[in-house]
Amino acid sequence: MDDVTDDHLRRIKAAALVEGADVTGSAIVRRAVAELVERHGHDGIVRLIQDDPIVQRGKGRPRR
Repeated sequence: MDDVTDDHLRRIKAAALVEGADVTGSAIVRRAVAELVERHGHDGIVRLIQDDPIVQRGKGRPRR
């Protein structure tokens, strides 16, 4: 996860606390992936990512 995504997760968890709900980062990610698959399908998600230069950053952490 990048800093922006981590910030979104923190803000969602804070909003859940205000409402008295217990929301985990894993639950948020599961829900988001399920909605993406429902909306775009597996192949559609691949195309979304391939066409978006912001998420085209590489294949993980650089090796040392």
